[in-house]
Amino acid sequence: MSELDNSMTALPWQIEALRFTFLQTTGSQAEQEFSWSSITSAQPESVTSKPNLGLTTEEGPWLQGTLSIAKQFGKIDIVYGFKPDTESILPDAGKFLDILSAVSQIIEATKHIGASRIGFGGVLLLPVEKADDGYKFLKKFLPFINISDDMSEVFFQVNRRKKSATGLVINELTKWSCIALRKLIFTGDSVSSEPVNVHATRLEFDINNADHNEMLHEGSEKLLRELIERSKHISRDGAS
Repeated sequence: MSELDNSMTALPWQIEALRFTFLQTTGSQAEQEFSWSSITSAQPESVTSKPNLGLTTEEGPWLQGTLSIAKQFGKIDIVYGFKPDTESILPDAGKFLDILSAVSQIIEATKHIGASRIGFGGVLLLPVEKADDGYKFLKKFLPFINISDDMSEVFFQVNRRKKSATGLVINELTKWSCIALRKLIFTGDSVSSEPVNVHATRLEFDINNADHNEMLHEGSEKLLRELIERSKHISRDGAS
């Protein structure tokens, strides 16, 4: 087994963003009472409201990034992401597996929210020393496609439909690519850039249950935990 194979079990994916979405919610009392403080036991840094859209957004620092909750009739989005004011070129809101250990707070706070569709998505970045290393990982994650050594700017998207342990059909949408970032430096009226020296394999995923007409109540917690476990599998084994 190669060094790359050995390292696949504990890859240092770092978070650009994670998102929990509850669609076609019931508007129950539990949903109305759910807020930023339900997860953090603190008050948000900011609260914005758009009455014409029926939208309220709460946001504040949490863990190694920021947490925002957007609520409107029939939908709740919970987004954890990196702080854009950090000096790091590559977005980093913490290591994926480490942050997931704190996600139980979100699961506990949302388990009484009724919804017919639930999704868990995110954008993860795997730093590598050079572009070639990024493509080596892509070949491991996507063994069913042929990525030749002379290829660049590869982008691959696939949706796999799986059967959930809860009996529902699950969509596993993943998007795979390699990125290179250049740091821009603004000095007066001029802009200079440093050499491209930051590379990463990029994974964007969206895992959700297929549309159906029944509400998920007690089963929502079990389904959400399964979606999270599926994201771990994808980040380790690829789009298999």
